[in-house]
Amino acid sequence: MHIEKEPNSFRYVFKFPTHAHHSFWCDGNTLKSGTEVEVHTIEGPERFQILVD
Repeated sequence: MHIEKEPNSFRYVFKFPTHAHHSFWCDGNTLKSGTEVEVHTIEGPERFQILVD
């Protein structure tokens, strides 16, 4: 995961180069643990839950 600065918030970018999962991003000022993200892919939707320590 890496963070990019957007004009009014941050973009949290998740990349999985060696896994079968698709890359995705979340926009916001903070990334909250427990946030669920639905990623639309060619194979259909995938759901991820973000866990932050």
